[in-house]
Amino acid sequence: MNEQAPGGVPGEERGTGRARFRRYTAASPAGGRWSSTGPAGTGVGAEPGTAPAGDGAPSRAASLCHKAWPASRQCPDIALDLGSARTRAWTLGKRVILDVRTVAFPRTGQSYPVRRGTIVDPEATAQMLGRLLGNRTSRFSHPVIAVTAPTLGGSAFREAAHAAVRPLQPRAVFTVPSAEAIALGAGADTARPLLIVDVGAQLTEVFLLIEGTVTEAHCMAVGTDDLGPTECAHVVDYVADVVTEMLRQDRTANVLDALRRGVLTAGGGALRPELTWRLTERLHAPVRPAPAPHTVAVRGAGRLVQDLQGRTPGENAYGASAPPRP
Repeated sequence: MNEQAPGGVPGEERGTGRARFRRYTAASPAGGRWSSTGPAGTGVGAEPGTAPAGDGAPSRAASLCHKAWPASRQCPDIALDLGSARTRAWTLGKRVILDVRTVAFPRTGQSYPVRRGTIVDPEATAQMLGRLLGNRTSRFSHPVIAVTAPTLGGSAFREAAHAAVRPLQPRAVFTVPSAEAIALGAGADTARPLLIVDVGAQLTEVFLLIEGTVTEAHCMAVGTDDLGPTECAHVVDYVADVVTEMLRQDRTANVLDALRRGVLTAGGGALRPELTWRLTERLHAPVRPAPAPHTVAVRGAGRLVQDLQGRTPGENAYGASAPPRP
């Protein structure tokens, strides 16, 4: 079944049992980079273009019930990584990372509002974020918020993310593809082609970046939640098949150059040593986990927020105008 990939050209969707994965090729290096919007609900903006205990990521929450951050200092700007299993937040200035389970507690009981990289319940996600971060903002602060987004999430994820952060009364909301956030957070040199494998709790993604922009992306709705404590062969087989297909179709030697340089892994799955050595064995290429791979995406989004702070009012890091404050 062919479908139009976000910011790209028609891709492929194939089923492999319970696992489904899509292929995405960017129409141009400048396309599909990120989107921005104004205060939630205004429709104003411009558009130029994870893990529970099962995935090995350390938990900083001792219980399911989220405890709000201390309100000792209002934090104007926030970076968010809304993972299927864990939600992570970064704040400008103190650079604190909040790392809790992605779970909400509506009146109907416990809810998991993000599944397989999709925000399935924006209202419950908004309630969760309001409880976690509400006392870190005020009705006068209007933060700028950067949210990491699955590269194949499309406009549906962006719209759901904008609705989810509405309780924080943001001045502007930006979504940045997770691949670019990972590259930023890892401090990777993007002058050369870069292959990234992001293994989350419920989603595995493979990206090729050229000059810092995603030109090809693949995803499979399987992650560490679906694997045993030491079994990752299914994920490795998928990644190896994807890279082999990329090599077969590549006419520019970019994929080969990226392999020779080495594969960067991220997500909670990158904390599993067996994943690294299995990928090294299958790809015949060096594989290195990003520093603190389970938080690298939110740190990259945090670097983006920092960059926005150095810009003139109304201009973001990629030249898109943010709307004026109401």
